[in-house]
Amino acid sequence: MEIKHCGKCGQDKPKSEFYTSSKAKDRLQGWCKKCMCNKKSGGGKNEPLGRVKSESFAGVNKRPQSNENNPLSNYTPRELMRELHDRGYEGVLTYTAKINISQM
Repeated sequence: MEIKHCGKCGQDKPKSEFYTSSKAKDRLQGWCKKCMCNKKSGGGKNEPLGRVKSESFAGVNKRPQSNENNPLSNYTPRELMRELHDRGYEGVLTYTAKINISQM
């Protein structure tokens, strides 16, 4: 019995556990049949969440509450990016947004 290594789950399995492929050197898929079936059916991962209601994001790009200790809190995220760009800042700007999904 010949063995082949599955590139997805990392297990060594009999070659009978792999679908054929006309493009591969050994004429077999790189993933085993179980991993291929999980990929096709979604396997519980990367499944679409469905449509998100637009009102759920109603406050995402609105101006936050003013904080006297932080003058940048007066800007929306997009305005802040523009302001920093205009001031000559370069590089990567990372920010987080809190979105309440319990009311969707």
